[in-house]
Amino acid sequence: MPQTGEYLQIENLQCLQIGTGKKCILAFHGFGQTPKVFEYLENILPEYTIFSFDLLSFGREPSKKQVLKQFEAFLQKQQIAKFNLIAFSIGAKVALVLLENFSKKIEKITLIAPDGFEKHLIYAFATSFWGKPLFWQFVRHPQRFYFIINSLNKTSLISKVEYLQIKNFTDTLAKRLLLWKTWLSQKNFSPQLKNIKRILAQKRIQMQIFLAYQDELCSEGPIIAFANNQASVRLLFTTYKHHRILQEVLKDNRFAAFMNS
Repeated sequence: MPQTGEYLQIENLQCLQIGTGKKCILAFHGFGQTPKVFEYLENILPEYTIFSFDLLSFGREPSKKQVLKQFEAFLQKQQIAKFNLIAFSIGAKVALVLLENFSKKIEKITLIAPDGFEKHLIYAFATSFWGKPLFWQFVRHPQRFYFIINSLNKTSLISKVEYLQIKNFTDTLAKRLLLWKTWLSQKNFSPQLKNIKRILAQKRIQMQIFLAYQDELCSEGPIIAFANNQASVRLLFTTYKHHRILQEVLKDNRFAAFMNS
């Protein structure tokens, strides 16, 4: 049986096993992070085994059905009958799709500054038929596009936080290639919120959502509207900034109490 700290791979899915408890968590980190970001959970949730997944970054555009088959194969091989979900930022898109398709197996969900509750125009254009060639040119020759980004920042059309985040996520070729692979991999892997709402109403699956303080990288409006209409969803506002919220939430007593209840 796999031991804690071991990397597992089934088809194109890769994950790090953390802990050896009887209960199960599937965890999904944000861009620029690694599966090790969830290692702290072994200390506070010893009764759980956490499978912390790498970002979906196949470098192509698999259908939702193809990716779900890979997760189904993973669950079968690990003999996982029930599991919980925790996800941060872009990882929340994957968690929401799993909720949409494996609701009978899911017990609790924690989302942290989550993506997946609205469509982003830049992402939609970058992965479109017309946008992909420009996106690829950005990956190869970012200096041609940084002039535009710098101009947007100087004219306050994008915030300083957004500007710094763009530069931080794209300042090396490796990061730009990962962004390319990740965005293409998730193009067809987006949640349908109407299905999520119906499932939560019927199954009463417990969900908690942590939001960062004055978060300029995560639009709160759609998330608040979603949570306010779902009796089983608890919305938690924090004083943590976006770049620190995942690490702080893992140490937050409210998170541990939720998982241990």
